[in-house]
Amino acid sequence: MIRPDTRDHAIDIVVDRVSLMSPKELRALASQLPVGVSEAVEDFCHAVSLSQDERQLINKHNVSIPYELLELAKYKEMHGNNVTVELPPRNTK
Repeated sequence: MIRPDTRDHAIDIVVDRVSLMSPKELRALASQLPVGVSEAVEDFCHAVSLSQDERQLINKHNVSIPYELLELAKYKEMHGNNVTVELPPRNTK
């Protein structure tokens, strides 16, 4: 199966990898990442063992890992730490 080359898919990779973390753990991970997008992606990919292809996709679409982690933490706090709930639609510009 060919994976889509989209920003949403890149974000889904991040969310899937940390979906079992609590909001507190998500915030702690986000706070440890560098500010720069590419540096944060590198550190995150090593921390959660993402493949080279996944890392390249996340970098290609300029996904801010700390932002996505904090958004997920906020969503989990509002809706409980239930990972079966559907995540909200992303803001697309």
